[in-house]
Amino acid sequence: VNASTGFIGTSSATVGRLLKTTDYGATWVNVTGYTATGTTRGIYFVDADTGYVSNSNYAIWKTTNGGTSFTELGDFGTGTIYEVKFFNASTGVASGANGEILVTTNHGVNWTSSNIGHRSNQFGLGLEGFLGSRSVQNLDGGGSNTIFAAGVAGVITKSTDLGATWTPV
Repeated sequence: VNASTGFIGTSSATVGRLLKTTDYGATWVNVTGYTATGTTRGIYFVDADTGYVSNSNYAIWKTTNGGTSFTELGDFGTGTIYEVKFFNASTGVASGANGEILVTTNHGVNWTSSNIGHRSNQFGLGLEGFLGSRSVQNLDGGGSNTIFAAGVAGVITKSTDLGATWTPV
């Protein structure tokens, strides 16, 4: 979130723990307002107050109070949502199992499903930036509509229209 505040998720089949630090990682406390089950996967904060968490139970959760409490935005089927990222405060994308990409343009209220055309699990998302090995790091959407999705076996696809169409890279 910033230099001193951060979140980390844990892996569990039954309890999706989310931990928070406010002292540069010296101590971590359990976020009791996050009540999801399954493995915590993606964590993305738009600003100090608004953040999103995805998990292995195909759900996305949102906080608007810096992580004190979270609300489930929806159950999007079966499988895992591996990562969630936002271009800006209102427009975001989430990567899921079997080639599914979810797109929102209204702060996560509604999500539209987009499929990249093959059944590869999409482990990483990039918003107009550099792709890492299995996930995407240090990316800035820059206000564009370009999304990169990285999946298993080196599959990388690109959309320049917020997920409406996809092409292999």
